[in-house]
Amino acid sequence: MPRKRNVVSEFLEKFSHQATKATGTSVAFVVAVLVIFLIVVAALFFAWRGGLFGGRRTNVNVNVTVPQSSPQPQSQPKTSP
Repeated sequence: MPRKRNVVSEFLEKFSHQATKATGTSVAFVVAVLVIFLIVVAALFFAWRGGLFGGRRTNVNVNVTVPQSSPQPQSQPKTSP
């Protein structure tokens, strides 16, 4: 009697078949998944190291000040003779 397959198992089987057709071989698919995984891990590490998710605490001063302008001397209005 054949084993009953669940929905997740069928989905994974179809996905792996399509991925193998697209990449050529199962080895190429595994290598592509590993490369993507390494890129994600490296990105998360650098984001954490930069303080995005904790890591090093960097204080950033975001206060913006507007320089005070000095009053311009007003010229005398010209009068007609």
